[in-house]
Amino acid sequence: MATEEYVYILLSARALGFVSSGLSPFWEQVDGNVTSINEDAKKGAARFLVIDISTAILDPDYYEYFLDHSMTRIREWPIYCTTSLCMNNTNKAVPGYARNLHDVVYLYGIALNNTVDPNEVKRPDIMQQRMQTTFDGTL
Repeated sequence: MATEEYVYILLSARALGFVSSGLSPFWEQVDGNVTSINEDAKKGAARFLVIDISTAILDPDYYEYFLDHSMTRIREWPIYCTTSLCMNNTNKAVPGYARNLHDVVYLYGIALNNTVDPNEVKRPDIMQQRMQTTFDGTL
């Protein structure tokens, strides 16, 4: 789905992303058989937000706080999850990538905050520039 309605958040633990490894971009077929699927995949890739994650925990106390509160927070603003899984969860099963998802949403918020023209939000090249920053992740 390569439309303006979707942004895909992909987490990678390889510290390579998709194209920084020196290999061909993933949307290019390596057998030389160029089809319209290549262009469709490239359009979809423009909607990707790829985050290479680190497993280092910078602040163990905050990490513990995050684990203790993340599942109850998902029932509140802005998610308002009301499924039985969300309502009955007692913080015992925090997803492994939850802390990274938190940071990537925070990074996207930084990019939105640095965007003046609302039309820039629809331009992946500009949003990528807005995300070229550093910040200490929450964890």
